[in-house]
Amino acid sequence: MIATVLSWVGCFTLLYGLKLIGDKKLSGFYVALVAEALWIAWGAMTHAWALILMSAWIIGMYVRAIWLWRKAPPS
Repeated sequence: MIATVLSWVGCFTLLYGLKLIGDKKLSGFYVALVAEALWIAWGAMTHAWALILMSAWIIGMYVRAIWLWRKAPPS
């Protein structure tokens, strides 16, 4: 039951984060980071090791995007 709720919360959190990124808001990356953490938790609960690896990689890409954004904000 908890894994199901976690997957839905992760899904909607990620979609909201991507919407914010589409609106060119830095906060979208932070929301998406939370969503990926939820997906890692879900992956650990369900033993979905490929999902955990993919989410960790995506977190790295979000961190890089945050770093680049702070270095030179988009116009």
